[in-house]
Amino acid sequence: MSSIIMPERPGQAPQLVVNAHSATFWFGLLVALLPLFVSNGYYQGQFVLWGCYIIAVSGLNIVTGYAGQVSLGHAGLFAVGAYTSALLNADGGVPFWVSVPIAAVFTAFIGLLLGFPALRVIGPYLALVTIAFNFLIEKIVLAGGGFTGAAGGKYGLEKPLMEGAGDYRYSGYYVLVVVLVVLTLLICSRLVHSRWGRAWHGLRNDHQVAEICGVNVTVAKLMAFVVSAFFAGLGGALLAHYQGQVNIEQFGIGESLMLLL
Repeated sequence: MSSIIMPERPGQAPQLVVNAHSATFWFGLLVALLPLFVSNGYYQGQFVLWGCYIIAVSGLNIVTGYAGQVSLGHAGLFAVGAYTSALLNADGGVPFWVSVPIAAVFTAFIGLLLGFPALRVIGPYLALVTIAFNFLIEKIVLAGGGFTGAAGGKYGLEKPLMEGAGDYRYSGYYVLVVVLVVLTLLICSRLVHSRWGRAWHGLRNDHQVAEICGVNVTVAKLMAFVVSAFFAGLGGALLAHYQGQVNIEQFGIGESLMLLL
């Protein structure tokens, strides 16, 4: 369906109603065609970075925007995905096409663990828990020595589908990221308009009322954290392979605040 204009009530100004699937299609097409008009490799590289961040922020939008769970540690999940894929690929020799999905699923599992405190604390107390999680991930990486690369970072990651050093013009990696961005937006749109979305909307407004109305608050909260973490891990893994290296300085609390804003 295309966008339509319709009034809400008689006498009111008409409003523009946009079909989410149609908007996502045109957005993906526009982004995919950008390399035809932008020949500068630097700018094309920035488009890839934006794509990685769009994927991660889409997950954050689920847990904070729709479910109303204040998360200030999203960069920690971002780091889990990046380092998981980096360790599997650089040290374990696992191909990119396998390490990235594993990183996303593993990050989703970490998100599940992070979601359990959300069952007992809310508001600013939950925010403090997620901040502590972000600091914990930083400390684990820094204490990991040669295994995680510590403060020096992890290098030697596979950079698939890229046309030489620094040349991202119409590279397959750019197309891959665009496809994943579009899929992420479509999946999030489907979830938001499903029973999960209705449950998250109830949680955001009043979790006690939602529970009275039959919403399984425990499952809904955990599901929000799992979905959010999955996309954070996917975005982090894609970012790590785009850069060919990963460093914990990229995933501090300041990064979490930037993602939230």
